[in-house]
Amino acid sequence: VMVLTSACGPASFEYPLDSLQFNYGDQYRGEINVDKFGNVVVASSSRSANFPMVGGFDNTLGGQQDAVVFKFNPNLTTLLWSSFLGGSDNDAGYALYLDDSLNIYVAGGTRSLNFPTTAGCLKPAYSGGKADGYISKIKKDGTAILFSTYWGTASYDQCYFVQLDRNGDVYVVGQTQGAMPITSGVYSNPNSGQFITKMNDSLNTLMFSTVFGNGNGLPTISPSAFLVDDCQNIYVTGWGGNIITGIPTTGMPVTPNAIQPLSGDGFNFYLFVLSTDASSLFYATYFGGALSHEHVDGGTSRFDKKGIVYQSVCAGCGGFNASNQHDDFPVTPGSWPNTGADVNHNTQNFNCNNGVFKFDFQIPPANASFTLDSLAGCAPFKVNFTNHSSAWQSYLWNFGNGDTTSTILNPIKTYTVPGTYHVTLIVKNSVCDVTDSVSTNITVYPGITADFNFTTPPCSDSVYCFDSSAVAPFSWFWNFGDGQTSTLQNPSHLYATSGMYDITLISKTNHGCADTILVQFNNLLGVTINPNATICLGSNHQLNVTGGISYNWLPSTGLSNPSIANPLASPTSTTTYTVSIKAVNANGDTCTKTLSTKVTVVDPSMISITATADKDTIREGESTLIHAITDTTLTIVWTPGASLDNVNSFNPTATPATTTTYTVTIVDSSGCSKSATVTIYVRSNKCEVADIFVPNTFTPNGDGANDVLYVRGNEISELYFAVYNRWGEKVFETTDITKGWNGIYHGMKADPAVFAWYIKAKCFNGNELKKQGNITLLR
Repeated sequence: VMVLTSACGPASFEYPLDSLQFNYGDQYRGEINVDKFGNVVVASSSRSANFPMVGGFDNTLGGQQDAVVFKFNPNLTTLLWSSFLGGSDNDAGYALYLDDSLNIYVAGGTRSLNFPTTAGCLKPAYSGGKADGYISKIKKDGTAILFSTYWGTASYDQCYFVQLDRNGDVYVVGQTQGAMPITSGVYSNPNSGQFITKMNDSLNTLMFSTVFGNGNGLPTISPSAFLVDDCQNIYVTGWGGNIITGIPTTGMPVTPNAIQPLSGDGFNFYLFVLSTDASSLFYATYFGGALSHEHVDGGTSRFDKKGIVYQSVCAGCGGFNASNQHDDFPVTPGSWPNTGADVNHNTQNFNCNNGVFKFDFQIPPANASFTLDSLAGCAPFKVNFTNHSSAWQSYLWNFGNGDTTSTILNPIKTYTVPGTYHVTLIVKNSVCDVTDSVSTNITVYPGITADFNFTTPPCSDSVYCFDSSAVAPFSWFWNFGDGQTSTLQNPSHLYATSGMYDITLISKTNHGCADTILVQFNNLLGVTINPNATICLGSNHQLNVTGGISYNWLPSTGLSNPSIANPLASPTSTTTYTVSIKAVNANGDTCTKTLSTKVTVVDPSMISITATADKDTIREGESTLIHAITDTTLTIVWTPGASLDNVNSFNPTATPATTTTYTVTIVDSSGCSKSATVTIYVRSNKCEVADIFVPNTFTPNGDGANDVLYVRGNEISELYFAVYNRWGEKVFETTDITKGWNGIYHGMKADPAVFAWYIKAKCFNGNELKKQGNITLLR
């Protein structure tokens, strides 16, 4: 039985000088547990002198407040025994734990100088200060205190939880403001206000002691749950930023894998794990909202033995949800009462609401888990087991039905006999002497053996197949080796051509068990003819058949010998040759088979192919599509191929670096080919004044040589060209690069002289150039 108890609401603050209340809600602490017979055991506190007493070792209230311990039968109808526990001052009972003999360990706080202790205990006397912790072992029938000790310093101390490990040793966690001992070999945060102590079951030997916290000398968390697991790992949870003292939880140790490494507002929960004998920090993290003050109004939450804490919380406190009825307590998607929640969830109270979180530290002492590639299969059924159990364990596999076992990590097992097998994996942690197991069922179905036979009529291309499986299949799939299939149980099939064929049968049962068999079938003694061919006009082709004892080829025209298996054919046009073949089968039957093959004759002169381009002139770095225009069923190749994206495409992309002529050629198996070319001119991206040329002399004398003054420049896209005489008169101008000055001005021939010219040009690459110079006119 796991019990979560927590108040979540306003508590009365009690501050008499002799009060044991240090944390908010301490007066509501206590713990309930159930023994192996279902009896209910409770530890708490009472100020009632008339608290019901039955047979206990102390039936009188000793001070204003005593701890009380009592036990009910399973249905709470009978109080089996009850007792006060304390001295003449205030005492409180916070926690209890049952050992294997059902004796009861109780822990709490006391201000009594005469709290009952036993001879030889660790601390038989009160240490002084505001309070001491204590641990008492009570006989299972409540009639006596077996062992009891104080545990504290000269300052404030209280024990809030008690736990036993599998060896029966006793652990307590509590708060201190004094110098609690730190033994050698333990993890500690010196000068911190939380302690963990381990002692033997007689409470007379200290086994280790340590403190943890932020080193500020004061308690920083109020413990709310405590566990020592079967591997003696030690778990603590508590809430921080004490409402009474206001001490924040900032600066507590956290591990690199903490889910919340910062304390936020200093009022978050704190979760802490130490390894065996407190030798090292295993895990530590904060948990809570960024603004609200999470806490517990007394009460006790629990860990289970696998290191999972179930924590009740006063959440969303402080009015941070008052405006929108959302608080900042972290919730998981789909948690109740909301669905698909994000970091906020709807609340019913404008201040505190009860929250619960379950946190798995994932430090199980033994955790059996495995998967397999399939839960059912057909004999022989091969199963690969994958072990996901905790590391550092020993493993024992039982494969079911008294079958063999294995101790390896990931075994492989083949089941040959049909049936249901209950497979179990037992995992043992030898360090903790803890085992865990997990089981599953595997179903093995009867397998199937595919088999068939076939018959063929004499001299026929048909085959009749018959299923002869030992176990009747549920479905059949035949592949006759020529692209044809069937799902009949006993199909027949007619082959279009003679040859050797692989007949495949896949048989399946209703559970999906399948088997495959392949048988070769040779129809008509394997008589075959060579496939169709293509040749160039004027070429020869060797016809050929295999098998048979005699042959007759038609038409015989153009054949070297129509009565042999492999005549030489010299057709002048496309021709289909048919051969009649006689062969003898295994039964001695003489069979005749007629086969044919086609020889296609290609006349290269009839092939049409041209090459074109989208752009025959491009700039450096540009591309263009080039095209082969011909029969698209043909295979082509372009050369050179270095600047093409696909040399076999009918429309490749060309990116030549320089002017290039591309040749496209038809590639034909017959050797018949034809080509075409296309040239792509590449303009340079360079365009400078030096690239514009104007001659220094021209002779417009009508002899047809150098009669016109032109501007030359391959990269010019726009031009303004003007010529001036020595008096500055403009004698010629043009914006057309194809036009020039012929030496005529005002309809008359200009006299020989020196003329000035001026050019303003724009290049294809966008450059703009200006240039001027002189030209001499000669006649």
